[in-house]
Amino acid sequence: MVSWPEGGKPQVVMEFWTLEEAEVALELAMRVGVDSRPAADRASTGLYPAAVLTRDPFMKEALLAWDDQLREFDSIERQIRRGG
Repeated sequence: MVSWPEGGKPQVVMEFWTLEEAEVALELAMRVGVDSRPAADRASTGLYPAAVLTRDPFMKEALLAWDDQLREFDSIERQIRRGG
């Protein structure tokens, strides 16, 4: 799932194993987004298969940033499990 703020860069916000899982999450995200954010702060959110993210240079940059975030979260999780 990719969120794309108006005038900003796309951001990968979640990965899914199946299209069905992604579609359910997108529907819920759209409901919450419409109800809770001012119009000026809304972002377009959509589903993109991995092939699109790896072929398009603009989207590939978003995917690389997502990968960096996942590595950081994994590192934090390991530190917490070790108690420090």
